[in-house]
Amino acid sequence: MKSRTAAGQRLLMVALAAVLILGLSGLAVAADRLVIKNDSGDVTAKISDAGAFWINAKNPGSIAPYAKIYAADDGMVGFVFEAFNDRNDGGAGVVGHCARGSQSSPAAVQEGDRLGFFVFGGYDGSGFQHPAGLTCKVDGPVSGGSVPAKFIFETGTSNPRNQSMVISSSGNVGIGIGNNNNPTHLLEVGTSGAHCDGGSWVDGSSREFKTDIHELNSSAAMAAFKQLKPVTFKYKAVPDDEHVGFIAEDVPDLVATANRKGMSAMDIVAVLTRVVQEQQKMIDDLKNKVEAMQ
Repeated sequence: MKSRTAAGQRLLMVALAAVLILGLSGLAVAADRLVIKNDSGDVTAKISDAGAFWINAKNPGSIAPYAKIYAADDGMVGFVFEAFNDRNDGGAGVVGHCARGSQSSPAAVQEGDRLGFFVFGGYDGSGFQHPAGLTCKVDGPVSGGSVPAKFIFETGTSNPRNQSMVISSSGNVGIGIGNNNNPTHLLEVGTSGAHCDGGSWVDGSSREFKTDIHELNSSAAMAAFKQLKPVTFKYKAVPDDEHVGFIAEDVPDLVATANRKGMSAMDIVAVLTRVVQEQQKMIDDLKNKVEAMQ
């Protein structure tokens, strides 16, 4: 045993594990592949001289493999799963099972349990960092026939990663919503309450999302209103559709974004509201004066 290389020992362990896991009784080495057979002599698995691993568990002895797994050392190493069948519910994939308790006595999972994950790492020169991952967690009460689960997309520069996007068991999507990884709307963006439920976009406007609140000065609103220059335009990406609006680089500072590449419709609405309120006040004052003269 001591004379065997580490690679030879690993190959032996893989072969023995395959025999134990698949419950196979026949093991033979052909000219260019390792072949595993069952008690009836049917080929149930084989490793080709190219390093591909076939499993014919569903159709012993079949020439076309039911599934194939291989890893290629050509700059991109991974696993490819192939399935061959004539069923409309077939396909190639990976199934991961998770339960509490033990293998002999499994117990139901609970809300918050992690069901599975993928983690991706890169070498930084001294060690591996793991800046991206995909996690599946239970996100609701578990009952017979029901295990609600959500996907959490994690990104960053190292571990721990940020929870960048969440898809809940109900289909709601949250992007950049921080620790609140249970979105309650069809689409939630950021931590300011902005969301969409499939009809129109709703800006977060609750007092709980805001700070440094001041009433808009009427003079500032009037000055900004006078500087607004409505234009008609077409987006370069959709040249057939004409729109009415403003040019972000040309609007007054009061309603401009930091990079002057976009605009908030709510900012314009607030300015117009204050201007209309002031004009209405002037109309009411003139009306009162006219009535007093009569």
